[in-house]
Amino acid sequence: MRVQFSVFEIQNSNRVLNIVLNTIERKFKNRFDAGDSIYIFKVSHKETIRYGSATLIDNDLIII
Repeated sequence: MRVQFSVFEIQNSNRVLNIVLNTIERKFKNRFDAGDSIYIFKVSHKETIRYGSATLIDNDLIII
């Protein structure tokens, strides 16, 4: 099975997360078929291992 990831980083706040979730529900949920999926991971940079330019980022993030 081929898995393709598109990763998006956004500033973590409950308000922004709710906007993203509501947009997914309103605009995209009914368009999904059996091969589509979305995972939302809440991650703290303090608990991640980073290499390269990612080491320069020190804000909390959400990976979509």
